[in-house]
Amino acid sequence: METKGIKPSETSKIIKEEIYREMEKTTQLSGLTDYELELEKIIDKIREEKSTLKAIGILRRVIGRYQDVMKVKIKKLSNKAIIPKYSKQGDAGLDLTAISKEETNNYIEYNTGISIEIPEGFVGLLFPRSSISKKSILLTNSVGVLDSQYRGEIKLRFYGFEKEVYSNSKQKQTRYENIYQIGDRVGQLIILPYPQIEFEEVEELSLSERGENGFGSSGK
Repeated sequence: METKGIKPSETSKIIKEEIYREMEKTTQLSGLTDYELELEKIIDKIREEKSTLKAIGILRRVIGRYQDVMKVKIKKLSNKAIIPKYSKQGDAGLDLTAISKEETNNYIEYNTGISIEIPEGFVGLLFPRSSISKKSILLTNSVGVLDSQYRGEIKLRFYGFEKEVYSNSKQKQTRYENIYQIGDRVGQLIILPYPQIEFEEVEELSLSERGENGFGSSGK
């Protein structure tokens, strides 16, 4: 692209045309409203930039943040529900917020008040957040698996280590200590693609350096 002799008033037009060309390359461009707002802010900053090529380079990096966004349908089951979101740019997991909880003698269950429609060929994985290291709980199924056909509410169930059992009206009750409370972010969701597996039975497997060495074979 020729960059010499371009008037400042023409810069915005050139940049926008370049962006629209980039947009046409993807069918999954999302967040267009936010994108356009960010576009205008950047254009304001680079109107005085002498190198239009450099300006376009900046904007292409901005575009990259939107081109790989995948749309996932989500339904609020409660007006208290909070749509999952990333805490910081570059995070892999979307934070899940508890809107209610149930404590039994065996576990604590948190409700998020949302259900989602995961596209076919993808799976949702529920992980604990790093803040769990400050709590006395453990996600009971280690990593939750949300299949694409599941349409129910997203819930997270934890085992509590610090608990007190007491009697109330001739019935045993459990009170847990050092756990998440309603309104806390209790887990994170990651949606990933996965391959369909078809096993092929064979008489022998190929040789490898590790072989049949199992637990602890790679050292401490």
